[in-house]
Amino acid sequence: MPKRLPSGCARIPAVEVLRRVWVQQFVFTQGTLSWRSNEHIPPASVLISSPYDADAHMSIKRSTIWTGYVRRVGADEIPA
Repeated sequence: MPKRLPSGCARIPAVEVLRRVWVQQFVFTQGTLSWRSNEHIPPASVLISSPYDADAHMSIKRSTIWTGYVRRVGADEIPA
């Protein structure tokens, strides 16, 4: 049976991020904690890829995979 947090801990931002990571990655069914299957993990747009930076997301471009940010650069922003 999952234990409850002491009162006040849930308001700590780092604890909330860690809670969200656990909810996204694990499932508790019939008294057993297990990894979620790939079909039941949230899409990359909402999945927390790093508990150190909840706004960073996993990205894939061809054979490159990274966790971080993507900045789109328009043609008028490219330096000459």
